[in-house]
Amino acid sequence: MVSRRPKETEHPVFPLVEAMRWTQRITGVSCEMVAPILIGWFADDRLGTLPWFTVVGAGAGLALSMRSLLLIAKQQRELQRSDDSESSEKEDSEKNA
Repeated sequence: MVSRRPKETEHPVFPLVEAMRWTQRITGVSCEMVAPILIGWFADDRLGTLPWFTVVGAGAGLALSMRSLLLIAKQQRELQRSDDSESSEKEDSEKNA
């Protein structure tokens, strides 16, 4: 979910709502990082193959979490660009009026 700043005609986004959105993102990334390691550890314990599945799980967790972090960064960059373009268009229309 991409959080965005409200336009003048929209209802404002309260700080607590924005904080909960970021908490959700951080928790999701953390789970993506830890879950594959735990699954690998469980598989290693059952199959007696320590540490192979744990290492594979760590690699998968790292890859998943990095993908999610890059996606969040990309969404925030696009949001910032759209906000910048909207504010510059508003300033231009005010100057021309």
